[in-house]
Amino acid sequence: MYERDYILKLAQLFAKLLSKLMGLKEKGDYEKALELIDEAYKELFQLSSGEIIRIDSAQWIEFIKNQKLLKPDRLDILAHLIKTEGDFNSGQKAHYLYLKSLALLEYLNKEQKIYSFEREALIKEIKNKLNT
Repeated sequence: MYERDYILKLAQLFAKLLSKLMGLKEKGDYEKALELIDEAYKELFQLSSGEIIRIDSAQWIEFIKNQKLLKPDRLDILAHLIKTEGDFNSGQKAHYLYLKSLALLEYLNKEQKIYSFEREALIKEIKNKLNT
């Protein structure tokens, strides 16, 4: 029960964060948006943007598996947050972030064995971004 309540609260916090980020994107305040994203990484996942970028892509999923706090519902939110950070960046950094998000989403598909239309749409969006 407590876990479900926590996940619901986490999803609500993430929805509010996304709303703030979209407002900052409209204003063109990417610097503030990236600060908010980094704060969210630290608060929700005990990670930083720098750590996510530095972890080798080949070791990314293994790193995530070793993080005891990262359960599937939290991983879904983390994948969305990483993808969103990619949207606020460009070039190689955005590319690496999209790859990390994609790897998480594909890992979740494999592990959960539950079809998610939202997840599939996000995977397709990320693949399109990586191919452009």
